[in-house]
Amino acid sequence: MKTLLICTLLSSSALTTGHAAIVFHDRAACTTELPGGDPRIQLCGKLTGDVTRTDLDTAAEVKLVSCVSGARITTLAVCIRNCEGKTEALTAANGTLTPAMKKMIVNLPKGTPFVVRVSVKDEKGRDWQVPDAAFVWKG
Repeated sequence: MKTLLICTLLSSSALTTGHAAIVFHDRAACTTELPGGDPRIQLCGKLTGDVTRTDLDTAAEVKLVSCVSGARITTLAVCIRNCEGKTEALTAANGTLTPAMKKMIVNLPKGTPFVVRVSVKDEKGRDWQVPDAAFVWKG
């Protein structure tokens, strides 16, 4: 996957005055594939935030937004807090949202937060750390 980079240019006058000039290059000039990019979880086309029933009904999987070549989700967990404040999770061996996961989310009271957690490996079998993604069920 390609990522657009914001390129900066520090002129000699910027160095002496302590200010940096920001130059935005065209997409072709700054697009690059970086090994070890910054992978993120994407659910319903979102990196975080509110999830509605319509969003969830159309979602088939959790995606990985990343610069890491060949990265794939090897474990998916959808985590909630139960009435006693204990964490409960449903897991899958890839990024597919199971019917049980969707049912667990749909049964949450509106306004309840939940977390999506993944394990990721690249094509060479290396593990990548991916931050958990927090969402709020809006029903």
